[in-house]
Amino acid sequence: SSAAVAPAKQTIRRSLQEYQPSPHMQIADRILKRILDITYETLRDLGASRDDLEQVKQKRNYIQTCYFQ
Repeated sequence: SSAAVAPAKQTIRRSLQEYQPSPHMQIADRILKRILDITYETLRDLGASRDDLEQVKQKRNYIQTCYFQ
């Protein structure tokens, strides 16, 4: 029943809010974000086509969505 699901959703939401990544995970997250940014910026600076940059942007968004969920 939906009444039984609501407390479970609240518990999950609360545990996600209380979750604090370890310092090592915070460092890994920041490094990955910077690598993705630098890759895009470098390709842009090297004159990559608009289509290539759009593909890189889509892949970057996909990686961030999967990794940082």
